[in-house]
Amino acid sequence: LFRSTEAGSPAAFCVLARRLLLAGQPTEAIDGCRHALAVDPAHADSLHLMAEICLHLGQLDQAIEWVARAVRIEPRAAYVSTLGTVLQRSGKLAEALKAFEKAISIEPENAELWKNFGAVLMDLNHPDQALLGLQQALKLHPRYVEAANLGGLILYRKQRHAEALDR
Repeated sequence: LFRSTEAGSPAAFCVLARRLLLAGQPTEAIDGCRHALAVDPAHADSLHLMAEICLHLGQLDQAIEWVARAVRIEPRAAYVSTLGTVLQRSGKLAEALKAFEKAISIEPENAELWKNFGAVLMDLNHPDQALLGLQQALKLHPRYVEAANLGGLILYRKQRHAEALDR
């Protein structure tokens, strides 16, 4: 499967590996990433994909290692966001919050980053700050259901029921 991939380019291996992951074949996806990284050990997309695969498999410590390597090579918002997600799932909420803040500083117009930022603030029991982040997500993407639901949940918990229903 991997021998026929365009002259062994790391990008081609990575594309194939992502398709395998999406097809529910994480073990085969790992093989694709390994081929990519054998060609170019600093291929950031492959490092990031390895982190996503580990996250999918619940291997959070390994996911942190892979995504940290990708971020060191190329600090893209998507990579930093993945780091934030893994840290959040690992219970390292203060670090996750910093990661999402960094991702937002790279790509401030990304509604998903703001939603994730708000979700971590909710986990940290800072509902007012979380609501501000979620409102920013909704400002950028007015029909963002996940952000609206989280914002509605905060308002409901604060017994601001009428506002919660407007979401």
